[in-house]
Amino acid sequence: DDSTAPFQLFVTADNEGLADAVSITHDATVKATVTGEVLCKGPTTLTQDTDDSDDTTFALRHIANAGTVTIKDGGVAKQEEITGISATALDTGGDLTADGVFSYIVTATIGGTETVRSKIFSVTAPSGGNDNSVTVKFDQVDGATSYSIYRIDDTQDGGNNIAEFADFTGLGGGSKIGTVADDGSTTFTFTDDTLASQGANGADFGATAEGDFTLDEATGAVVFQSAPSGEVTADYEYDLEFIETQAAKDAEIVLGEGSNAVTIKKSSNVITDVIEGVTLTLKKVDAVNPVKIDVTRNIFSVTGAVRGFFDSLNAAESFIDDASFFDTQTNASGPLFGNPNVLSIRTRISSLVISPVTSIPVGLLRSLSDLGVTLNPETGSFTFDAGELQTLLDTKADEVRNFFTDVTPTTDIDVEGLDFTDKTKTSASGGYAVKITQAAKRAKIEGIQDVSAGFTANESLTITSGGIVATAELTSGMSAATAVSTINSVFKDVGITKVAASFDSSTGKISLTLEDFGSKSSFTVSSSVANATSGTSGLGGTTAGTEVTHAGLDVKGTINGELAAGDGQILTGDSGTANVDGLRVKVKITATALALQGSSQGQITVSRGMASQLEEFLKFLTDTTQEGPIQTAIQQANDRIEDLQVSIDSITERAVREREKLLAQFTRLEQALGSLQTTSTFLDAQLKQIAATSTAIIARSGRRR
Repeated sequence: DDSTAPFQLFVTADNEGLADAVSITHDATVKATVTGEVLCKGPTTLTQDTDDSDDTTFALRHIANAGTVTIKDGGVAKQEEITGISATALDTGGDLTADGVFSYIVTATIGGTETVRSKIFSVTAPSGGNDNSVTVKFDQVDGATSYSIYRIDDTQDGGNNIAEFADFTGLGGGSKIGTVADDGSTTFTFTDDTLASQGANGADFGATAEGDFTLDEATGAVVFQSAPSGEVTADYEYDLEFIETQAAKDAEIVLGEGSNAVTIKKSSNVITDVIEGVTLTLKKVDAVNPVKIDVTRNIFSVTGAVRGFFDSLNAAESFIDDASFFDTQTNASGPLFGNPNVLSIRTRISSLVISPVTSIPVGLLRSLSDLGVTLNPETGSFTFDAGELQTLLDTKADEVRNFFTDVTPTTDIDVEGLDFTDKTKTSASGGYAVKITQAAKRAKIEGIQDVSAGFTANESLTITSGGIVATAELTSGMSAATAVSTINSVFKDVGITKVAASFDSSTGKISLTLEDFGSKSSFTVSSSVANATSGTSGLGGTTAGTEVTHAGLDVKGTINGELAAGDGQILTGDSGTANVDGLRVKVKITATALALQGSSQGQITVSRGMASQLEEFLKFLTDTTQEGPIQTAIQQANDRIEDLQVSIDSITERAVREREKLLAQFTRLEQALGSLQTTSTFLDAQLKQIAATSTAIIARSGRRR
């Protein structure tokens, strides 16, 4: 880090909320060096924080375990004043005068010279006998080899007020009463127990310079004794630190007012599960001015969606008509004419759209005719009355929704239908019976000790949750409320967000409770004392240091008499069951209520609305993993293409062989022709030779005659 290039690493969690809090650890031996950090540009121009009004207090940017700090004023190094001064008067073991006011100054020797001093501080000896002493404590000064302690009192220098000794110049009434060597300790102690050594010793102060500043290593505050004359800078080395600039927090909203108000915490500023169908986006914090939320149904968008649905159905019907025509005059036909798959799909879609939703009880909206939709038998197109649909949306919106979509209504307030899969069978209108034999529970432990009167013994309590360990130090004299606050504060500090401590004033006992339900949600507890130790939390094991694990319980039960698996409060129909495979319900009943009500917890209906059934059928048609008619037709076409390709390959192979045979024959013919040509040439030459010979013979015969 450097004042001219103050680069910093920022680490930010991707998600909001306490559950995604960031915790960073690093090697403590890694140091960072700051050189020339500007604390102020001049006496009145600050670049760092100030906490006073006279331009003398500034702050280091980094304060975590800062090492040696060099402060410069206008480029000149300044010395730090001795701090941590305290003086305590005792009434035993000394010879100091009773009721006397004794004042002290401590100086530090650096490089053989007393160069840094403390402020003047005073203490009054107790009344009674002159058997008093004063213990002086002060902090270490970097580079010091020893410290000198001077005593001054109001009887010296003509009885003038001690404030006059603030300036060391000419101070003659101080008495050096001792020295302390710097042995590397953090704090030094010196005891003044006699007046015998008091006397004029002004020479001891001659080389002492007043400390220019003090440094608070906890806050990083640098305090000058007077306003600096120039630019103030700091050089120091410190442990590499990550400062939490913004703590992870859950969003918190309050719904309602007065005794009916409900406080809700969420890990995101976008909340979708508080008001059904409503998304709340939190923009700012305002605990004073409440926000009124008016929720109304958007009837026009629903009507438009329904209109679009039937427009799509009509468009599909029109496409099938256009592609399936046959002209008796020209015998021309469309590409889909006579295709059995098209007829099958068309019939199934019409059946799904026209048939009532059987899982909806009679008397409720369960068919298109109930919604004012009519089918033209000649054209196969649908029309609907937008006015009638709007009236139904105003009066029976839930029924309209149930007709079109998947729903899992239940008859018991403690059972909530969540969802189901394509393997779940649609139920009859009576639904599936839900029977619960065990209610889900959170992991919880209650201490066995009554701590209404507070703790009477020290205890170290360690809780582990989600791999995070938290240790709370509970001390004797601590109240139960303070103990609970301490435990919860430790949870917050280390990032445990789902375990909370509480105190029951009616029993006087402390409890730890996990937020989540089920056997998979657990935490462990160990204590430095056995749980039988009175005056402690009673949360540990029977033996000190024993780690005890506490887990919740999963819900148990059946749906439609078929097996279902519990996970926390969620009950899911087992894979392979006849009807409820994949059906999920949330069971919120408590163990106490279950014992009173019995196992029967009403029914849950699995209803696939008309649009949902149509969507499922279309998925069946288009899903390449299912053997629907379209995929079957595609496969048949692909098989035909493969057969044709085999035939083409066979014919091509025969043609190739025939070509090769003809080429061979042609080659042999060429060779025969070449041979005949050669023979012809030879014969022609022979004939010419014979003719020439004959001519010659005739000529010779004539000469003889």
